Amino acid sequence: MSDYLAGDLSKTNGRLALAPSQDIRTLMLAANCYRQLGQQKLFSEKMEQARRIDGSKDQVDLALAMQRIQLAQVDVSPFESLSVLRNAGAVDSDARSVVVQCAFASNKMSEARLLLDQWQQEQPGSAQLEYLNAVYTNITGTPEDAESKFIQTIVHHPRHELSWLALADLYLRPPNVRYEQAEALLTRFVKLFVDNAEGPLRLARVQRRLGRNDPMTSDRLSSNSRAEVLELAKIASDAGDYSLAVNHLAMANLGTSNDFDKLTVSAFQATRQGNESSAGQLAQLVSWGATAIALSGDPSTATAIFSGARDRIARLGRLKDLSVKRSLFPSNQEVVDEWNAVDSPSFTPNFPRLEKSDSPTTPEPPAGLALYIKLCGACHGSQGDGTGPAACNLYPSPRNFLYEPNRMVSATNRLATDFDLKRAILQGQPGTSMPAFNELSESELNSLVATLRWFQVVGLNQQYANQSDISPGGTNPTQLPWVEARSQPSAPLTIPRIEINSDSTASGRVLFRAARCISCHTTDDEVVNDEMSKVTINLFDSLGRRMRAPNLSSDPLHGGDEPDEIYKRIALGIPGTPHPALVGTHEEIGSLVAYICSIRSSNPTSTTNHQRRTSNSNGLVRAGVDGSTQP
Repeated sequence: MSDYLAGDLSKTNGRLALAPSQDIRTLMLAANCYRQLGQQKLFSEKMEQARRIDGSKDQVDLALAMQRIQLAQVDVSPFESLSVLRNAGAVDSDARSVVVQCAFASNKMSEARLLLDQWQQEQPGSAQLEYLNAVYTNITGTPEDAESKFIQTIVHHPRHELSWLALADLYLRPPNVRYEQAEALLTRFVKLFVDNAEGPLRLARVQRRLGRNDPMTSDRLSSNSRAEVLELAKIASDAGDYSLAVNHLAMANLGTSNDFDKLTVSAFQATRQGNESSAGQLAQLVSWGATAIALSGDPSTATAIFSGARDRIARLGRLKDLSVKRSLFPSNQEVVDEWNAVDSPSFTPNFPRLEKSDSPTTPEPPAGLALYIKLCGACHGSQGDGTGPAACNLYPSPRNFLYEPNRMVSATNRLATDFDLKRAILQGQPGTSMPAFNELSESELNSLVATLRWFQVVGLNQQYANQSDISPGGTNPTQLPWVEARSQPSAPLTIPRIEINSDSTASGRVLFRAARCISCHTTDDEVVNDEMSKVTINLFDSLGRRMRAPNLSSDPLHGGDEPDEIYKRIALGIPGTPHPALVGTHEEIGSLVAYICSIRSSNPTSTTNHQRRTSNSNGLVRAGVDGSTQP
């Protein structure tokens, strides 16, 4: 009982589980622990076990009443509830605790203050009292005051489990989220409260957001809890092991499109009931899970999942429209009938189909479009515009093939050759979510390249029409050569033999500084770092999206680490970004390649989508000391 009163709830439960017999007193104490920890399922299991014991009805009724009061599911005041619980024989500290939490849940803060003050006068020094005083400050005061109160409670009562968890929650509260402090706190928590199964899960979530997927933390997660299995799936996904992520999803009963469809239905029902928070969490899980499945090499299943989610979204939109009509025309039977039809689980939306354009400037879709939609549509969109259903989970965003130039180019006119496109498909893009599709046949590869070329021409025709005064479907004599000049690659750049030695590396270091590459790129080479690295600017791509130049020492290079590929990026630039083509001799460009190769880490940093997005939002790009931007 001493562990329980000190707030060490998981340790109390651990000892109770080892008890030789599970009598009513043991079961009720365990149930109270689970109630305080918010573990509803385990609380209910203890209630079911207790009901099987003769003469347990009063004890079970009391435990259930305490739970209802704590959740503010009663119509009487907290003071009346306190009297009821005392008369029923509740432990005084438990009774006071649940009525204060009832006041919190029902937003009766003046009553909560009176209850806490009364408790302080009658029973000072209680661990639960000090914790609830901190919770009161957390609700009514500033985050700084609440942090101080929780720390003070932990100092006075080091084994009070809920205080540690509440402080961790405070560190993770937007908008001023403090992941590092939460990680340090939860690391100590996991070591201190070894019986708490939730600690490793919370720590794993924080470390994943920081990109510090600690194997020791992952090893503490079990396959008994669905939440822990899903966390293991997300850890595997962040590490790029999408097959393992999908295996964990299957263990969590999310292995098929039908499984995800059930989640989508639940999100739909939650939205209908006004529970937007729960609906949002379920919808996010559907979107993330489908993305992982797509990246694992099964885009067909992912497309089916996204399609089901789209259907429910369409239904919700229609229901909102019909709800307005019902309020205006309550006796209109057609509106009522359509409402009932749309609200039925068997309803299938009839989405409008885009009519084929008769414009002579739009080429016929290639035969590889179906394969493209199957393999690439989830991320890049079925129309090639980079807005596939998985795109919201990815950073950097998938390429918009209609309006963005290809970035990894090797033609002298700074366009991508077929070799460039095939290389990107076969090898993927390091530092992005683009996987390698290295099992495609030559005919499949050629069909995908033809589809990307088609998207590019369609986009260029649209751009030309937007910039000219031709009528829809019309033509202009200059249109075809304008489009061809921007879509047809010239001969590939000739790359001489690159000498990588101490002399070329030293020359490259000098040129790196002289060309002001440090204005945008960071490195781990302190020799080239100077005052320019202390000034930050924003860089944007051709679509106006904020972007970040990579650290040339540690970040993955999208085009690869090979000297020839680095040479192309320097000599031809990176279209669609502020990176220019560097005008220089072969020897000068070769020396820059040698220098960059010399500072490259043998193990480039592996980053998650969250890390890349966060790093970009922090503005980690450089400017000259005079304030001028240097690409």
